[in-house]
Amino acid sequence: MNVAYWKEWVASHAVTVCIVFLGASLSFAVYDVLGESFPVQPAAMSAADVQDWFQTHDGGRWKTYAPAFVDVDGKRLSQHTEQQFHDKIVAADSKVATAIYTEWHARDTQAKLSMSATEVQEWFRTLEGGMWSKYAVNFADLTGKILNDMTKEDFVRLVPDRGFVIYNDWAGYRPVTASLNASAVAHWVSTLSDGKWASYAPLFLDLDGSAFNSLTLDQLEAFLQTRADKDTATVYNDWRMVVNAANWPAAVVKHPCGGGAVVLCGLVWLFFWVRRKLILTTSLRLYDEDGVPLSQTSMLSEGDIVLLKGRDYNRRDSMFAPSDGRLFITTGTAQLLQEFWDEYRSALPVTEWCIGGASGSGKSCAAQILAADVVRKIPDAQVYYYRTWNGTDEQHVFSIVKESARTKPTFLFVDQLVNNKHAQVLGVLADVLNVWVVMIASANLSHFLENRQGGQHEKRALWFNFSSTAADCTRLARMWDVSQNTSFVPRTTIIMQDADTPHPKNFDELCTWTNGHLLSLATVLSKHKTVDQLLEEVADRMVAYHANHVEWYLAVIKMFKPNSLSEEPNSLSEAQIVKTFDLDLRYVGEEGHVLCPFFLQALQRSVALGPPPPTAYSQTYTHLHTQNPSEFGFAVERQALAKEKLSIAWEACLKELGHTFRIQKTERIGYRSFDQIVHQATQMPSTADWAIHAIPLKWNEKSIDAILLYFVDKVLYLIGNSISVSTAQAHSKSLAWIGELDGMRSALDMFDNIEPVLLFTGKQSDDSSELRVRNEFVNSAEAAGCTLMDYPLLNVVDTSAAHYLRWDLDMKTYGARVLKLVAPPPRKALGCRCTTGCLNLCGCFKAGNTCSACFTVHFALHFTFANCFFLTRSCTQLEYSTLLKCHYFLLSGDITCN
Repeated sequence: MNVAYWKEWVASHAVTVCIVFLGASLSFAVYDVLGESFPVQPAAMSAADVQDWFQTHDGGRWKTYAPAFVDVDGKRLSQHTEQQFHDKIVAADSKVATAIYTEWHARDTQAKLSMSATEVQEWFRTLEGGMWSKYAVNFADLTGKILNDMTKEDFVRLVPDRGFVIYNDWAGYRPVTASLNASAVAHWVSTLSDGKWASYAPLFLDLDGSAFNSLTLDQLEAFLQTRADKDTATVYNDWRMVVNAANWPAAVVKHPCGGGAVVLCGLVWLFFWVRRKLILTTSLRLYDEDGVPLSQTSMLSEGDIVLLKGRDYNRRDSMFAPSDGRLFITTGTAQLLQEFWDEYRSALPVTEWCIGGASGSGKSCAAQILAADVVRKIPDAQVYYYRTWNGTDEQHVFSIVKESARTKPTFLFVDQLVNNKHAQVLGVLADVLNVWVVMIASANLSHFLENRQGGQHEKRALWFNFSSTAADCTRLARMWDVSQNTSFVPRTTIIMQDADTPHPKNFDELCTWTNGHLLSLATVLSKHKTVDQLLEEVADRMVAYHANHVEWYLAVIKMFKPNSLSEEPNSLSEAQIVKTFDLDLRYVGEEGHVLCPFFLQALQRSVALGPPPPTAYSQTYTHLHTQNPSEFGFAVERQALAKEKLSIAWEACLKELGHTFRIQKTERIGYRSFDQIVHQATQMPSTADWAIHAIPLKWNEKSIDAILLYFVDKVLYLIGNSISVSTAQAHSKSLAWIGELDGMRSALDMFDNIEPVLLFTGKQSDDSSELRVRNEFVNSAEAAGCTLMDYPLLNVVDTSAAHYLRWDLDMKTYGARVLKLVAPPPRKALGCRCTTGCLNLCGCFKAGNTCSACFTVHFALHFTFANCFFLTRSCTQLEYSTLLKCHYFLLSGDITCN
């Protein structure tokens, strides 16, 4: 546990903590005193008002106790003690017990009185297995009423030797209640006297008829008294709330929490009174590696290891800095120390220092070392260090610093600045004689770059580079007991080929991947995060930034877009983003250069695996749609490739194939080779249904846009998902993926049953489920056992995108469908004179003819056709819908081509 970190947290949040506890304590005290009551005067309540309170308070919770307080008005009830409440409730319960006991036994008595002579004889023959059956004749013609009126002596007279026993059995006979279970007993109590005793019913839930019959009246009264013992204190406290509400301020103060709130009020007041004490002279002290205090004259050099004690830790420090306080003097820190002390000794020293640079480059550590060095070298100086500045203490800081500067050199270090106005105000403080101000910020503050004329002090900005040196990387590794050297050289230009994940144990690759970024290296070296976890975390941060910066998002996509379709995407291109007004300067330089391969890889994952900005298709960005059509097409694909959208599409497809979708685990990965997908598949459970959504980390895969693995009912579905705004017919080039199935099956040979599926997610123009392709594709699909399906794109894009692109008006949806491959008749049968052809365009079109009679025409394009004869009729200006009719005649052999 990092005590220093929590001390800083408590100090910086002391006011908030006190106010929260104060509010909570007062709220609880007031609530406990007032409850649901209002500040009425109990002394003014009549007996009827008291009865009404019992009937209505807390939803009528205590209405059963109202009779215990008949004729008691509010004034008298307020004088009752808790014992008096108890006695009255017990007395009322005693009356209830008598009523219930009497009515309970009356049920059996009434039943016996109504017994006929025949039923009495039956009782003798069946009781206790017929043990009294031989005496039944002695009681012939006696009804239940007569038998019930007989005394014990009457029974003995009829049966001298057993009469008294038979009498006791008859007296204890319970024809109705003995067979009731506990719930029936409770129900009877709830209905007794028109529900008058319903609140007592829960007490009888564990008491069946037999057990009830065994109770005497005294025992039943004791049984009900348990309820009085339980409720008396609560009833009493509820009434006291009414009494306290009449004088609630005094009651609140007397309440334990109210008293605590009063104490907290005093503490808050004391806190504000001595607020200036919160800004303490820094306790930072420097020691050498062995823990010996550094002398006043010793010099610090690059590579020195020091112990920094009294350091103010924030959360990041506690996670990624060595817990023993060891730090080393980086190149940037050594430069800062050298320049600061050179200027301090000069005739006109710089009194305002602005330390800027990328986050995680070592600025805060350098500033703390400098603050401790000032304490060491200028013993009579006053040094204040603010770890995180939010501006709320501005006036107090100014007052304290100015007061201190009257008698001694005063240094104010302010870290984590994010507001330019705060920087400007703090900079003015450097005008005061004997005051030095050192500001540290990762944000791009314009004040750090300004050099205003006429200033009353000297100002200097010092920038920490994003990349550290190879020596600094090696020293950082040794701080985490990793004894490895590196030949890494910082790079200013990152190329697309650098976007590869390093091996976590290859330190040289780690340094190259992070481009020497100290915080990223420390995150991995400290083992708080793996390389993959760090990559995913940063990619998620980038996705969050995309959500509100559409131009930036498009610029990132454009960076990964190939220069031409014939080239490998970004084979050697520089990783530079087109400069926009909203560059994410956490990850790129001011000119748009990506700072390291790690950030480049995270950017690629953020656009390939992440969703597009939710506002991308709003009217605000209409001008961007026309300027970036392919980028917005890429964004549409990202919507369809979202985890939940892929699951929706495949669930419908599985249902069409006769299976139930019950996936228990889904993994989403980016891949550059199929081996990565295979590796992930081997990590999945073998006893549960699971899914892998693998998205290619490249601009545009030539055949498909994603590979999905669904393991359902011991069958592995290997799915190539092709996403397009056109129909499956027009995007049939994706059939080339079938040719890769043999290799993929071989790589997945650990699965016994593999079912390949090629899924087209796109436009569904009509209800036809036929896909017309050349013979070789029909044959290859049949040979591979590949099922072809299509699913409507409209079902997996957001409503805003569908509405903006007007798909919700003209796109049709027919749900998931299995497609049937159909091959055309031979070319000669169609009367086509061309001898060459490919999947999308036929030879005669390439030759310049305006009409094609072969089946390989690309239906996604709209051509103008002339001189196309339907027998003796000619058609001109044929559009897409007419072309479909043309092919109907074409297949029947009734059309020829010039």
